[in-house]
Amino acid sequence: MQVLPVDITKLTRAIGLTVAIALLSGLLVMPSEVKSQTPGGDGKVDSLARLAAETTYGTRRLEAWRAGVYLGLNFNIYTADNMRGMPGVPNCCPGFNSGGGLGIAAGGLAETPVNEWFSVGGRLYLSTYNGALTDQEGEVVDDGGAAADAIFEHRIDADIWSAAIEPIGLFEVAEDVKVFAGVRGDLILRKLFAQKEEILEPSDIAYENGSRTRLEYSGAVPNGTSFQGAIVAGIRYDIYVGESREWVVAPELSGWYSPTPVIQAESWRTHGVRLAVSGQYIRYEQEEYPIDPVIPPLDLDKTGFETLPGPTGGDSMSDIGEEVSR
Repeated sequence: MQVLPVDITKLTRAIGLTVAIALLSGLLVMPSEVKSQTPGGDGKVDSLARLAAETTYGTRRLEAWRAGVYLGLNFNIYTADNMRGMPGVPNCCPGFNSGGGLGIAAGGLAETPVNEWFSVGGRLYLSTYNGALTDQEGEVVDDGGAAADAIFEHRIDADIWSAAIEPIGLFEVAEDVKVFAGVRGDLILRKLFAQKEEILEPSDIAYENGSRTRLEYSGAVPNGTSFQGAIVAGIRYDIYVGESREWVVAPELSGWYSPTPVIQAESWRTHGVRLAVSGQYIRYEQEEYPIDPVIPPLDLDKTGFETLPGPTGGDSMSDIGEEVSR
């Protein structure tokens, strides 16, 4: 039998290639063993897995509720449909249709958020809906034997007070800007009237009683409703005071429409516009929220996957590929 010469270099490379392929197969099948055995690994894959599994929490400050005082100026608007006057009170007006006056609103409010853009709240306050129904009438009269154009004013002054409760919903449409809408119920506490007819022109005539006024009556409004309802809507701007943002001054503009008559079975109703301001205190609470962990990218050079040891003096993965191709 003839003995063939052996190339020691090629034999060594072949053995090294075999060992490298075996190690690579072990990495694919048993990664937990490789990561602990490869140089530079130091269990980093385990650390990254634990980091991904752990939940980190942060804290943030959220509004819990707010409460404060409320003050407004009412611009009351009276409407009617040719109302002839008070029930049972003499009046020769051909028909009242409009009027108005000023009132105030003073009380308190409270609100609580439902989410980041919607809140619910309520207001409780005293309000006045004072004003006057007026109608002017022209007539030709006898002025000392000569005809004269006279102007008469029919007038009913109203003094109306109520205790109002107003549930509302508030929507934040821009930063610190909220629109709101709701309903209001008024429990009438006071409802008085004063009526008269007066000659405005000319200045030198009088009624048969020698006075420039007549049909003067006053007292409680007859057949007055004890409860009035209204629909309200408006807009508000919150101005925060101080860095803590615990105090707010909030001017607002709102309006209301009331379908409830002032007098039962009559067309007299009260609507209006209100310019108001409120001072509010805000209570905050701390809330925990989860923070998604930031996992750094895996560096193969540092985990030992890029370079594998071998009997040939540290052949790289590219060298192994070349050997396989041979």
